[in-house]
Amino acid sequence: MHALFNIFFNSGLLIGYLVFFELDKTNGQLPWFKYYFHRFWRLTPVLMFTMLFYMYAEPWLGQGPVWYSITNKKMCEDYWWTNILYINNFYPVNNIQGCIPWVWYLANDMQFHWISPLIILPMYKKPWFGIGMLAQFLLASVIVTGVLIGYFDLSGALFTGGAVNLIPTDQPNFFDIVYTKPYCRIAPYLTGMALGFFMQRNKNIQIRNRNLISILGWVAATAIAVSVVYGLYRTSHGYELSTAEEIIYGSLSRFAWSISVAWVVFACHYGMAGLANTILSWPFWIPLSRLTYSAYLFHPIVLDVLVFNFAVPFHYTFNIIVFLFLGVTLMSYGVAALAFLAVELPMANIEKVIEDRINKIKKEK
Repeated sequence: MHALFNIFFNSGLLIGYLVFFELDKTNGQLPWFKYYFHRFWRLTPVLMFTMLFYMYAEPWLGQGPVWYSITNKKMCEDYWWTNILYINNFYPVNNIQGCIPWVWYLANDMQFHWISPLIILPMYKKPWFGIGMLAQFLLASVIVTGVLIGYFDLSGALFTGGAVNLIPTDQPNFFDIVYTKPYCRIAPYLTGMALGFFMQRNKNIQIRNRNLISILGWVAATAIAVSVVYGLYRTSHGYELSTAEEIIYGSLSRFAWSISVAWVVFACHYGMAGLANTILSWPFWIPLSRLTYSAYLFHPIVLDVLVFNFAVPFHYTFNIIVFLFLGVTLMSYGVAALAFLAVELPMANIEKVIEDRINKIKKEK
């Protein structure tokens, strides 16, 4: 759950930083075609490749008593197009019935990208007005999320990765009502966008009382992060949250976590992170970052091949989990490297050719 908070935050951060940089070069004129085409071209080819692999290659990768329960790919035959249009977080209504349902995240991210100019352009031309709009979007997200949780009486246990046995069978589907919806997910994205704007506009800012601010920032960020991670600890031991607790946690947890992540980025950028910045800036991460998108798309398929090939019940031990984690990670990034070389890199080169051709035509005119 918290990893996705980070992803949305990072997307907003990059949009907030890079687009404002682009606007400075074009005197405030947003290259609309490039803005929308690049995002679609960047995400869609490898997404289509993943769906094709899932439909036609995965069924041949296993056997056993439970393997054939996942070989029916009718949901992809019926709903593949919703992924290409990036509306799969709304249709089908029951997200788990969609094609490769874990890509609900991509629909949210693309939808945020679509509406970002509504905030970016006002922030560029009239910063305080744009910041006010961003704050209104943020407040609306918190309110809508709280209202949905309260209206449908969603259980706090639904926010945890476990505690499934605590969820009533007649409970409305939290995953489809709140979890996958952009109006409930946009808070971390907006936080990242605000920080990206600040960093782009204050590249050489001089911070006074640096040591005091650093201490206060790390203490506050740690306290907030720990509260989000362990805020529902008691629900896994039979405690039932009140309606007020469910609304408060459910509507604010995503924003709170993004604030903690924002501080880490801020501290690294302005030299207040020490060892954390050294680790996060390690060049080793750069090639892995190129593979992150494909690894995200393919790792559930790797897990399918592992889990559904078991012929006997699986018993968890710490050592086994360590080996499985390392193995799945290595396999996921290995497949991601192949997808990058076969699909992502060629598509990026084609886009570069198209962009160069368009620029050449513009110069000739």
